[in-house]
Amino acid sequence: MSAASSYASGVCEVPLLGDTIGENLDRTVRRLTDLIRCAACNRAAPMMSSSYTCMSTQGGSTCLAPASVYAPAVERYVVGRWLDRLTSADPEDPILVVVADRWGALTKPAETAEIEEARAALKAAEAQMERLLRDRRKGLYEGPAARFFEPAWQDVNRDMEAARKTLKATGGVTVDISFLMEPEMALEAWEAADTGMRRDLLRLAIVGLTVAKAKTTHDRARFDGDRRVKIRWATVEEV
Repeated sequence: MSAASSYASGVCEVPLLGDTIGENLDRTVRRLTDLIRCAACNRAAPMMSSSYTCMSTQGGSTCLAPASVYAPAVERYVVGRWLDRLTSADPEDPILVVVADRWGALTKPAETAEIEEARAALKAAEAQMERLLRDRRKGLYEGPAARFFEPAWQDVNRDMEAARKTLKATGGVTVDISFLMEPEMALEAWEAADTGMRRDLLRLAIVGLTVAKAKTTHDRARFDGDRRVKIRWATVEEV
């Protein structure tokens, strides 16, 4: 079994509470902080001790099945799913568009910001044009008001043309995400990254995830990610 497959298996032995934990469990730098939520109530599940735990356990709220999951176990599972999702993606898979866009924003923020500004300007001009046409159909530019339509129409066309020229001039941001599409390279990139970069890498493709409460002592002792975790993958609509 390859390293990537081992990560992605989703089933690993988990020390019971009280066993020695060798990994740093600093809750402020955990990889899934702000991504993970309780499946039963959809509340956040921040780090508490060595586990991600439903916020309802802190009092003041009720959850019928508050989730708590050992941090290294669920993190290992999510990393495996992330590796598997990207390295098995078809070149035409929309998620690669999202990943490339987010990787560009992460590694080339200035260029990406310029493109986003141009896109926003074009979108605003298009929206203004639609409003003008809609108002005209409603009769708001009839009679004495007719003289105001042509200047407004010329202004919005100038804005749209300027935005298009700016967007064309930027040429787009060229990024290489091939290293995330090949299993060994992706795993090497993950293992070489520090905690901050690992958090960013996961968020290239993952929007959030929920974890369900373990139903039995056996479930708590032997974490099964496929049964307990649901991952929400990023879509092009969120770019």
